[in-house]
Amino acid sequence: MVQAKSLEGANLVWQRVNKFTLAVANSSPVERAAFLRSLKLWLATQKGNPKLQFCTFTNPTASAQVNPEVSTGGATIFALYAKKQNTATDAYLKVNDSATTAGGANGANVKITLPFLEANDEIGCIFQPGLVFATGIIVNSETTAAGGASSSSGDGPNGFFIIG
Repeated sequence: MVQAKSLEGANLVWQRVNKFTLAVANSSPVERAAFLRSLKLWLATQKGNPKLQFCTFTNPTASAQVNPEVSTGGATIFALYAKKQNTATDAYLKVNDSATTAGGANGANVKITLPFLEANDEIGCIFQPGLVFATGIIVNSETTAAGGASSSSGDGPNGFFIIG
């Protein structure tokens, strides 16, 4: 699924975050609080309540190397949330500053690598002042931190970005 950058009012984004973390991912209370209290307050008071975009990704694998291209062109990532599916197979979420590819053994353009080593692991990251991506945001799930082999379907995490 390709989503071009389309910013909207912050309240709509927070409604989507609430729905995803509660209904879709069944997130832990600490992750929900980090996004719906801390990040929301910081963006409102320190960043002037900017327009944002809520971008989801689902089970990125080799069958869809660019699954999904959550943003074409530049963007600033303010937050990332991901939760592994109910499998114990190791998976490493890779986030690349690229418009076409993610991961790979050479690690070209990888800006974020997150380990998901147990079933239902979840990770929330808040980037202050924001992590700038110049080209695009591409995700993939791979079997090792060094990369090279994409995860099998069902082993990677599902999640979202909040971008501006």
